[in-house]
Amino acid sequence: MRKRLAAARRVLSFGISNVLRANNQTSFSTSLLPSCVRLVPFALFVPLALMAACRSELQAADLPLHWPTKAPPAISGSNPVVWVGIAERLPAAAAPLELRAAAGLLTLRDSKGVQRQADRFEIHWVRQPLARPLRTWALIEQVPLETYLQGVVPHEIGASAPAAAQAAQAVLARTWALANQERFHIDGYHLCADSQCQVYGDPSQVGSKLRLALDASKGLLLTWKGKPVHGVYS
Repeated sequence: MRKRLAAARRVLSFGISNVLRANNQTSFSTSLLPSCVRLVPFALFVPLALMAACRSELQAADLPLHWPTKAPPAISGSNPVVWVGIAERLPAAAAPLELRAAAGLLTLRDSKGVQRQADRFEIHWVRQPLARPLRTWALIEQVPLETYLQGVVPHEIGASAPAAAQAAQAVLARTWALANQERFHIDGYHLCADSQCQVYGDPSQVGSKLRLALDASKGLLLTWKGKPVHGVYS
């Protein structure tokens, strides 16, 4: 009986640790454990029933929740656009952030839905205590797919690589972007700008040699049964 009780407790501990790991939480109220343990004698032979009995209390615990965010539109059509989260590429210093439009206008929309448009914005950082903790925020660049590749290829293979290698890298990067476009849907964009996705920098810095290589491979993909393959490269 003691061995079975110990085994059931191990199952309970394993299940709770998985729930906490999935929610990025390292601790929880200890009041949860005794009520679950009291159910152990009735579920020694059915560990899954034990976990089901505890599930309602785990859901009621104060676990962190993700702020609801609308998913971006699919990367598709004749002029596909990639939504890239670029907040992680911002400098750590508190200097003002200047955003300039290469062409047309920038659109800035706040959490209340107020929208502003201009050819440039200067964002200043302010340290201010909040009544409620800010769960997360995102700075998203909406960029045409081919322009996105101008910011990816030189960082993934190098601007000095042979033209044929750059063209091949563009095919791989284009394929990877389309195959993984749902990677950050929960955060409201398609892809990040660092090595978790594909390293993305300022596309305006691309040279003429690389532009020619990208033009040579424009629109080319690696597909299987009509869908982009999940091709990992290094």
